[in-house]
Amino acid sequence: MVMLITPVTHVTCMPKDVVCGMEVGEDTKFKAEYKGKIYYFCCEHCLKEFQSNPEKYAGS
Repeated sequence: MVMLITPVTHVTCMPKDVVCGMEVGEDTKFKAEYKGKIYYFCCEHCLKEFQSNPEKYAGS
């Protein structure tokens, strides 16, 4: 038996919403900059939660 393995040549990593853990596209309209880093969110609720206490989530 011969197994052929095809190498992965391109891996796309999507940003993760630090509040809920969902993967989010960089084109989302829900984003915030905190201490020089851009954070991406899946929805307005997660964005507002982050903005209410960014230190809680920035280390995630």
